[in-house]
Amino acid sequence: MALAHGKDKHDDDDAFPTPPAKVTVGGSPQFLVHQQLGKGGFGQVLKGVRAFPRASKDPHKPMHVAIKFEHKTSKGLTSKGVPYEWDIYQQLGDTPGLPMLLHKGFQDNFCVMIMELLGKSLWDICNVPHRTSLSEQYAACVAVECLSILEGIHEKGYVHGDVKPENLCLGAEVNGSEKKLFLVDLGLASKWRNQFRHLEYSQRPDDFRGTIRYASVHAHLGRQTSRRDDLESLGYTLIFLLNGELPWQGFTGDNKGFLVAKQKVSTSLEALCSRCSPPFQQFLEYAISLSFKETPNYKACQKLFEPLLGDPSTRKLAVDYGVHAGKVGQKRQRHPSFEETAMTHDLTLDKDGNLRKKLRTGFPAQQFLTIYDHRDTQKQRYHYNVSTTRLDTHISVGRADNLVITAVASYNELWLVVMDADPRVKDQRHIVTDNSHLRTSRPSESCATELLPREWISQYWDRGYFITAIAGSKSWQAMVVMTKGRPYQQQSYKVSAHFPCEWVRRKHSDGFMVTCCATIGSRDNYYWVVVVTAGAGFETQAVELDFVYPSEAIHHYWDRGYRITSVGASPDQIAVVMSLAPGYAAEAPQETLRTSTFPATHIKEKWDKDLYIAAACFGPMVS
Repeated sequence: MALAHGKDKHDDDDAFPTPPAKVTVGGSPQFLVHQQLGKGGFGQVLKGVRAFPRASKDPHKPMHVAIKFEHKTSKGLTSKGVPYEWDIYQQLGDTPGLPMLLHKGFQDNFCVMIMELLGKSLWDICNVPHRTSLSEQYAACVAVECLSILEGIHEKGYVHGDVKPENLCLGAEVNGSEKKLFLVDLGLASKWRNQFRHLEYSQRPDDFRGTIRYASVHAHLGRQTSRRDDLESLGYTLIFLLNGELPWQGFTGDNKGFLVAKQKVSTSLEALCSRCSPPFQQFLEYAISLSFKETPNYKACQKLFEPLLGDPSTRKLAVDYGVHAGKVGQKRQRHPSFEETAMTHDLTLDKDGNLRKKLRTGFPAQQFLTIYDHRDTQKQRYHYNVSTTRLDTHISVGRADNLVITAVASYNELWLVVMDADPRVKDQRHIVTDNSHLRTSRPSESCATELLPREWISQYWDRGYFITAIAGSKSWQAMVVMTKGRPYQQQSYKVSAHFPCEWVRRKHSDGFMVTCCATIGSRDNYYWVVVVTAGAGFETQAVELDFVYPSEAIHHYWDRGYRITSVGASPDQIAVVMSLAPGYAAEAPQETLRTSTFPATHIKEKWDKDLYIAAACFGPMVS
């Protein structure tokens, strides 16, 4: 629930300042400002007509133009006081499929861009009486042309970041380009590489950029944008153009972004594409399987749609990528079948030649995630499927054998307790609280403050103890473990109806690191509990939040020397905390294991390799 909440384009009814009636900027001729063509988060676009008509066939001297106004007080300006889009056009302006930027400059209190005039957007074309969708031939043409445009943008080191029907426009009839497709609005474009090197992976779960309806799931999760995100957004756009709707429309409220992202992950691609021909599902399967740094196979994707393009004379949209181009007199070739196309171009294989994993099958699974650290041979004991009434008995026996609790988790109203031999620990206390009276309460600050035993925690903080493990059950029980002997200096915790990303980021800047996290509550009503500690010994830290096990991100951080130091899960999401510390040598392996039940049969095998349970949780791992 820690996803940022953006707005769909048509949710924005904010009033814009009135632009001037006449415009002359950057050496342009004078244009009279006419009706509004569209608006966005930071500005508006109006039609412009030359004040003094002059016949010219030069495309750089048109009679009719589009004029984009952005006020000087707009939040969309850079530190230089100019629209971010200006800098992007400096790099991408000559990319085929982008409208020409003719002039730019300042007039009155506005930043002004005079651009090539375009015709209707695909949104406009679909939203007319008695028509809510496009034909498969039309949508296939859109797919092929948009892929060409995106390839051009990507080749220059940028991603568009906001592919949607509103931003896909036909050319203007007055310019004779009414059958040509354009991609507009570079306000959310961003770099995917610096010089010749791909940007590093990162995630800020509360930093959403894009349009909620069409954004990739990675964008919802605040991940660094890469080329795969444009393709996923194009996939959703195509399904919308074909069906006139998407399954996640209609959500409202402050957590709209979270609900839409959750629906995207839980909707199977088979169901999403059930009314479409196979190429559309094949394309989406490919798009969502791309890795962060992977270069999309644009040409193979275009080939998928070739069987749907039909004869050029019947197309309402020109297709220029050349699948039908041939020399005069050549015999026309047979269209390959959908199956032949997919097999020939092997979109089902990843960059290493392995079969791509099927994602979003519509069968989400809750699983156990156990983390194993490499240590010198030591004594470790675990108890699983433990009822609350039996907890104290097992823990007491372990303490009598000089073992202390190092990890706890809850699943199906039962507990997992892991105990290790740790001579550094001087003493340890634990408590299990019953918060069942909060089951029917709506999420609130008062509920959050009641979930943990504050007085008990404060009492032991004052005596030099620190929280070292925490878990919560669906029946609203909370287990807190406090230990004396850790080299910690100070501690704080936060109880929140969503993972408190911004709070964690502030704590990071103050030198606090996440040392444990968990959720307490039922499927539709739960709270995150996050504990941060000063003196934890970590140099830096990254928190991965996802709707499934974030395998790619975990391997990325492992390769950089990070180790998983805490995990927690709600019924909807999993949080994986990865930390970097001086003692985390690259040669010391860490492993994870996902199983439908607690992996008791695997643990002896792990111990034989000096791998010991370091953390565990039970939650959503597969979509």
